[in-house]
Amino acid sequence: TTRTSTGYVSNTSYVWTHQAIVTTTSGSGSATIIVEGTNDPALANWVTIVTLSPTDSAIDSSPGVAHTWAALRARCTAISGTGAVASYYAAGI
Repeated sequence: TTRTSTGYVSNTSYVWTHQAIVTTTSGSGSATIIVEGTNDPALANWVTIVTLSPTDSAIDSSPGVAHTWAALRARCTAISGTGAVASYYAAGI
């Protein structure tokens, strides 16, 4: 089952690093995580910042990405593998 989850963070930093990892209970797995930003107070009109594609318990990380969006979100748009779980992390500096 593929499910899209969204989380928001107030963006107070200028340079962000985005990371994603996919783990499975057995065998290999993969996922697609789309990171988006918006300056819309209604949290609409999202713009893609970076797409991450982690596989087989390896972290896929963006280089430092400079942006000043008011809000960020990450969407898992595809996931595969037995018991696969995708996780997303962001750090702003």
